[in-house]
Amino acid sequence: MIPILAALALLLPVLPCPAAAGMPERERLGGKTQTEAGALLMLSGIGQDWATAIADIRSALGKGFFLETAAASDSKALQAAVDRLQARKVKKIVALPMLLSSHSAEMDENRYLFGIREHPSTEFLASAHAHSGYSVVRRIRSKVPIVLTNALDDHPVLAGILADRALAHSKDPSKEAVVLVVPSVQGDLTNSQWAGTIESLADKIRKATRFKSVQTAYLPDDATPDARGKAERTLRATVRGLGDDGRVIVVPLSLSGGFERRLRKIFDGLFVRFDGKGALPDKKIARWVEESLAKGMKLPDMRSFKKDEAPPAAPRKDKLSRPLLSPEDKETP
Repeated sequence: MIPILAALALLLPVLPCPAAAGMPERERLGGKTQTEAGALLMLSGIGQDWATAIADIRSALGKGFFLETAAASDSKALQAAVDRLQARKVKKIVALPMLLSSHSAEMDENRYLFGIREHPSTEFLASAHAHSGYSVVRRIRSKVPIVLTNALDDHPVLAGILADRALAHSKDPSKEAVVLVVPSVQGDLTNSQWAGTIESLADKIRKATRFKSVQTAYLPDDATPDARGKAERTLRATVRGLGDDGRVIVVPLSLSGGFERRLRKIFDGLFVRFDGKGALPDKKIARWVEESLAKGMKLPDMRSFKKDEAPPAAPRKDKLSRPLLSPEDKETP
């Protein structure tokens, strides 16, 4: 389970951009300025990379929206951000998950918190904080409509950023192979929708750059030491084999940095190009924000479930090996 993150709560005003489809005009109501929509940018990390990315978004977009940021999956931080937007008299809140996948357990958790999903996900029910003394798992409260957009997924903006990361190390793409290394959790490895999104992203990178090949490799973060070691050895063998036929460039599918040390250990002694940098910061991410806002503003309120759910009882030690399934997970094919 992705840990709850400390909220990065910043009020960032952004510019009216007449050329951007869906950008609203501001209107006067009761003598007060009111925006058509407020944007809630949901982050999966904190630190300088994220602060720079937010500053880039602010610089690119200007003052057309009230923009708040909060840690994804952190109900208290999200509620505080929603409250600040409501205090600004917005008519609608568009939540933008700056996450890698719309098909992850973290997105299911956010759908539950925003009242789009009836029950918490299997992974949420099985996590430690689901049994940490809360009487209920609280949803986000709002007096105005809320829309939750898709995550980054295989959006052309993300594909373009990753392609640029690879090209920065390239001399002749037609003779070079790219390996897109995907940090993941165990649930991702059996998720066909997640895998399909990653393959689509790799295909977009290949078509945009004309590299000889673009392959994907998964490195589980929450696996046992033996499973982690096996995945790392497989990745090393893959890169060594590709290196026999030309230059190899490794690009991590990660939004922020911090991956370099692990990759350096895996590739020790091999000739491979990589720097461990994440996709952010990159000024192009503002276009994803603009497009997601424009789409989200046209959608109706997504909240169907507003009742808080009581968390399940903590599992008995002799039952820990049995998975906990929520009704929605049972119905998922």
